[in-house]
Amino acid sequence: MANWIGYMVSIKCGDDIGTFQGEILSATNTIITLTKAADSIVDLKLIDKQSDNSKEHSTVTIAKPLAKRAGRTQSTSESTNSNTNKIVYANLSHSRSKPIDIEVKSNANESLPSSHKANTPNKREKSKNRWGKSWKDEECFGSPLDHKISKDFDFEKNLALFNKQAIWDELNAQKPDVIKHADKKPTKYRHDENVIATLPTTYRQIIVPKQDFCEYVTDDGLIIPSISRSLRKKLWETAERVGLTWEKRIELVGRAAAEISIQLLGGGHRLNPHNTHQWPTVTVLCGPHKQGAAGINAARQLASHGVKTIVFTISMDAPVAPILALDPPPIGTPGINPKFSLLPVLPLPHTCNNGKLYLCNLGFPLDIFNEVGIKYKSPFGSKFVIPLHPKDD
Repeated sequence: MANWIGYMVSIKCGDDIGTFQGEILSATNTIITLTKAADSIVDLKLIDKQSDNSKEHSTVTIAKPLAKRAGRTQSTSESTNSNTNKIVYANLSHSRSKPIDIEVKSNANESLPSSHKANTPNKREKSKNRWGKSWKDEECFGSPLDHKISKDFDFEKNLALFNKQAIWDELNAQKPDVIKHADKKPTKYRHDENVIATLPTTYRQIIVPKQDFCEYVTDDGLIIPSISRSLRKKLWETAERVGLTWEKRIELVGRAAAEISIQLLGGGHRLNPHNTHQWPTVTVLCGPHKQGAAGINAARQLASHGVKTIVFTISMDAPVAPILALDPPPIGTPGINPKFSLLPVLPLPHTCNNGKLYLCNLGFPLDIFNEVGIKYKSPFGSKFVIPLHPKDD
């Protein structure tokens, strides 16, 4: 009985029950189960399960639809002419018992080796891939969105939702019994503006017995007072008595003059072995006095650094170069306008005729300053020479 499963049959069950027709779903020796059953069938026909392949079949080609674009009246579809697998469907009018026949048409490239097919894709396959990408773009971006965007986005309204200050004000207004301290905004000062008008006492590290002259300020804000000639003479005499003779002071002044000259010439950028075409030359004008002796000492120390030095008296017709004066008189030198002046230990009240002032350290111990009545603390720090600026009252 199992061989009859799937066949359309008619079963006569006697005159009382009648005749039933349907497709055999299951069958045993005692029970037959039919599906799609109908009773009292007069005409009896047996329909074979397998159909003849010679019958005509209708071919249906499936085409992918294109998404509707703005400006199109209706959606269109494109059909591909690829020789790849085509699905052939049987006529829909056939009964349920007739199975669907699927014909697979082999591609012409199947006769070639697999390696050749993998390495040489035909043009139609490439066009198919391009068509698939373009169809996805049409499906995603083909619909117009102008009707959905009705108005512009309101940025101010959305920013107002994040106004925390308004929320805090509303909460504070609900608690009138709470006393809120006044918000004092700290005063902001510029980077070059002092918070306190007067300078603190820590910036005045040097105190002289009698301050009747001008004062100077270093780059760090330290106040350097000027001294009188008489106080300076007492300072030199005390230094001579403890062993800091005139010859030793000349060496220290010459070293300070050489150091400030190298800085003014450009420092390491100018005295570079790879910069020989711009090697500096220093001319030292020396007179018959202690300052002239310090100038010769400075020329010797500059020569030890490789600087070309010339020591002589210059003629009046030659061009004048910038002049560095060593411990010049406070009112200046007649006929000479120095651009820089180097002053030892503590400055005298100099005028503007001596140019920019620099102070050098002679290494005096504190006992020397204490003996002449000067409360002294070194303003040099890590430097041997520091610049001085006129102090504004």
